[in-house]
Amino acid sequence: MHSIEASASSPLASFWHDLTSGKCVVLETFCTAERCFATFKRVAGEGLGPAALNAAILRRVLAGERQKVAAVELRRAPSTISVYCRSCLEYMGVRDSASRAPLLLMLAAHASLGAELGAVRSFSNDSGEVLSAERPDNDLPSCLSAAEKCVVRMMVEGGSHVNMAEQRACSHRTVANQLAAVFRKLHVSGRGELVASLVRRRSEALVRQRATPVEPLRIMAGG
Repeated sequence: MHSIEASASSPLASFWHDLTSGKCVVLETFCTAERCFATFKRVAGEGLGPAALNAAILRRVLAGERQKVAAVELRRAPSTISVYCRSCLEYMGVRDSASRAPLLLMLAAHASLGAELGAVRSFSNDSGEVLSAERPDNDLPSCLSAAEKCVVRMMVEGGSHVNMAEQRACSHRTVANQLAAVFRKLHVSGRGELVASLVRRRSEALVRQRATPVEPLRIMAGG
């Protein structure tokens, strides 16, 4: 197995470009406690990618824009925007709606718009090529309670309210109340805006980290 660790956005931005131009398709996606992954395969010859308009809309939605906003701007029904996004994801090999899109694809959309996302790793295995990135929810705001942080991580992974309630052995109402508190505290509404908020927070922290000057090592002379 050959592994490469690359700079933040370049590999994910390239991945997004290849997906939207039909050069590769997603085979599998999953998350661990610290990272999110996508296994994909290259398409031989000229791949059939999604329509440019659909890809542009999907990128905006995965990067946190509400589908209703895109619908108003494009003078389309919200249901039509949803169909565009689902169709685009199907071209990429993903059978799901934009609201439940794999986390790595959401990060790839952000990377294509210039977001800093931390270390990206790539390797190959028997199934195909694999990309992984650090999860944006590894360091959550201190204003969230332990329970709220738990539901945030489940939502970031794409979990439904039903799955969250089952995994946490609580009622759907409890999950809904906890998510409502999260959205209120972070000033977001929905998974897309939540992930976008965490990506911005992570990106800003990485930029600050790079901008912080390193103090030279001082050697004290012996007395």
